[in-house]
Amino acid sequence: MSLKAKVCLSIIFGMLFLVGCSIKEENSLGSTNKVKNSQSNKVDVNSTNKDSNEQSLKIIKEYFRAMENHDVPNMRNLFFNKLSNLPENFNVDYVKSITINNIMETDYNDDKIKVYVDYIKSEYGVDEHSIKIFKISFNININKGYSEEFGGENSQKFALIRDLKTGKWLICEVFR
Repeated sequence: MSLKAKVCLSIIFGMLFLVGCSIKEENSLGSTNKVKNSQSNKVDVNSTNKDSNEQSLKIIKEYFRAMENHDVPNMRNLFFNKLSNLPENFNVDYVKSITINNIMETDYNDDKIKVYVDYIKSEYGVDEHSIKIFKISFNININKGYSEEFGGENSQKFALIRDLKTGKWLICEVFR
């Protein structure tokens, strides 16, 4: 092979080597950018859950406000369009998971609280064999609006109820 042919071949191989190196470098930069982009696109799960919980609480308070004002159409609208769509992971303080066998009432052992579910069952078609009861951290005060404290003469405690079969959230009055 002549010297000229060897020089041409070495130049060609050298060019191919340089092209290969530059492609490799671009790929590594691209993957770095992809990692950066994926990190910047990550959603903060905690803040999303917090927002979701705040939104859910806002809906519940809106329902109570409608209840306080005897605004039945708004109450029905909130029940069917918003309350039933509260997220499954809505973070409320868990009280007790029960199966309701006697449809008239269920005893809540700790405080001897009676939760009347017959009205909710007949009104909203809840399956009595799959209800989970939650407490919510505020009451409605009949005379003064919302009360952050439990108890008091004019305040009424409410329970947030989740039908495990349909996934619907319901609100029920709790009588002591």
